[in-house]
Amino acid sequence: MVLKWLFKKKLLASVQEHVSFSEEFLTKFQYLLMQKDEAARLKYATAVTTLIHDTGFKFSVRPETALYGDTLTWHQLGEAIDDWNIALESAERLMNNEISATAKSYGVYTGHAILLFLTIYQMKFDQQQFPEIEGERVSKLYRDATKLAELFWEVTSGNIADYHLLRFIQSLEIR
Repeated sequence: MVLKWLFKKKLLASVQEHVSFSEEFLTKFQYLLMQKDEAARLKYATAVTTLIHDTGFKFSVRPETALYGDTLTWHQLGEAIDDWNIALESAERLMNNEISATAKSYGVYTGHAILLFLTIYQMKFDQQQFPEIEGERVSKLYRDATKLAELFWEVTSGNIADYHLLRFIQSLEIR
């Protein structure tokens, strides 16, 4: 009985930590994107689109499916989360590169794209595994993050103008 209570308490703390991190990331990313020009937002969009394609390839699903994490099992979501945490370390090393401005820039754009997908997949994982914990906040963060990734996808596909992306970014109410 005590073990079950401790386990539930640990799960609650873990999901709340994911939610807090995701809210903080999306708030800061929103602010960053509003400060950038169209060319910079396109670089972020390109990094996100690359991750969408890479994830789709890895799990043998269409890119559109990879964007939402749909049809992926909790095991695949966990595997993707683990992979992106490792990739984030590489991006961080590139961001700290003092020799090459190109490498540093690549690290920044890729790092933010990875964090966006960590948010999407972590929220999807938490929705699947623990729907009773922070359900409403998790769902909202998942919707906001997937909508942002979807708009990045549309911008790189040439289906919408940056103006629509910026309007959505400005309208986000994370907390």
